[in-house]
Amino acid sequence: MKLLNKINIRYLLFSLTLLILLGLAFNFVLFYIISEELDEKLLHIQKRVTAQIINENFIPVIKPYIEVVEVANMQEQVFFSDTIIENLQEKEGEEFRQLTSIKKINGKTYKIIVRESKLESDELFESIALIIFLAFIVLVLILFIVNSQIAKSVWLPFYNNLKLVKKFSLNDLSPLRLKPTNIKEFNELNNVIFSLTEKVISDYKSVKQFSENASHEIQTPLTIIRAKLESLINGNGLNIEQLEKVKSIYSSVHRLSKLNKSLLLLTKIENRQFSDVEKISISKVVKEKLSEFKELISLKNLQLETNLNEDILKVMSPLLADLLVNNLISNSINHNKEKGNIKINIKGRQLIISNSGDSPLSNPENIFERFYKENQTSKSVGLGLAIVKKICDTYNIKISYSFIENLNYFTLDF
Repeated sequence: MKLLNKINIRYLLFSLTLLILLGLAFNFVLFYIISEELDEKLLHIQKRVTAQIINENFIPVIKPYIEVVEVANMQEQVFFSDTIIENLQEKEGEEFRQLTSIKKINGKTYKIIVRESKLESDELFESIALIIFLAFIVLVLILFIVNSQIAKSVWLPFYNNLKLVKKFSLNDLSPLRLKPTNIKEFNELNNVIFSLTEKVISDYKSVKQFSENASHEIQTPLTIIRAKLESLINGNGLNIEQLEKVKSIYSSVHRLSKLNKSLLLLTKIENRQFSDVEKISISKVVKEKLSEFKELISLKNLQLETNLNEDILKVMSPLLADLLVNNLISNSINHNKEKGNIKINIKGRQLIISNSGDSPLSNPENIFERFYKENQTSKSVGLGLAIVKKICDTYNIKISYSFIENLNYFTLDF
C-alpha cells in the first residue's frame, strides 16, 4: 500500500471515529437543551394558568394542552413526566411532555396539568441533528481533500527522489545526488543515500578491479602452462606413462581456466555490467544455438523435437540471451543418455527444454546452486545452471525444474 493512501485511510478512520463520538455527544447535549427548553416552556404556561385562576378566578381548559381540575385536599407538589395521548384525527398516539402541579389557590386545591407535544421538539431535534451531521460530513471531506493535497505537496520531493533512486545504476560510477528540499528530514535522507551510494560505488570499483585483475593474473599463467603442456604432449620426449600424466595435468588446467572464466562471468552478471540491451527473439536464439549443436546432438545419437512456431520477445543483453540458451541446451545434451530425447517448445511466454533422464535428482532444490553436481565424477565445473539462474534473476525470468515421466524439464516464464 502506498504511503499516502495509508495516511489517508488512517485519517479517514480517525475522522469517522471522531465524527461518531462527537455526533453522540452532540445528540446528547442537543436533546438535553431541547428538553430543558420544553420544561421551561411548561413552567411558564403553568405560571400563567395559576395567575389566571388567582387574578381572574378563571379556570382555563384547552384539551389536551391544559387541564385544571379541583381535587380533594392534597399536598402541593410539582413534577414532570412523559405521556402518550391518542390523536383522534390521526387515530394514533402522540407523545407529550407534561407538567403536573398540585396547588392551593383561594382556599381550594387544584390539579393543574399543562402539556406540550414532543413532536415539534423531536422534529426540531432531528432537523438540527441532520444539519450538524451533514455539516460534519462536509467538513471531514473538505479536510480530507485539503489534507490529501497538502500531503501530496509535502511528499512530492520524496517521490521525485525515489524515481531517481530507482534509476540508479552502478554502471554510472557516480554517487546519487538527490534534489534538495525545504524539509529537514528529507535532506537528511538525501545525504544518507548520497553517502551510501558513494560507499557502494567505491566498493563496487574495488571488487570489479580485483575480479578483473585476479582473472587476468590467473588466466595468464594458466595460458602459459597450457602452452608448455601442449608442447610436451606434441613432443617426442615422453614415454606413455609420462604422456598420460601430462594429459591429466592439461585437462585439470583446462577445467581451472574454464572455472576462472565462469566465475568472472558470474561476477559481471551480478554487477550488471552487461548494460547493452535490445529486444531479443528467443525463438531465433534457440534456432541459432541448435544449429551450432547439430553435430554434437547427432554424434550422441539424440532425438531432437522442437516446436518453435510461437516466439517470445524479451528486452535483454544479446550476449546473455545467447549464454542463457547455450547453457540450457548444452546441459540437456551433456546430461542426457544414449539415444535419448531433447524437446524444446515455446508456448505462450514459456520456453520449455526437456531431456531424457533415468531418475529424478536427489536434491533438485540445489540444482541452480554454484558447483552443484549430481554426479561428482562429472567433468563439468558446476556453474552452467548457476549462470542460467543469475541471468534469469537479472531479467525477472522465472525458472523452474521438474522431473516427469523420465524427462528433466526446465521451464522459463518470461
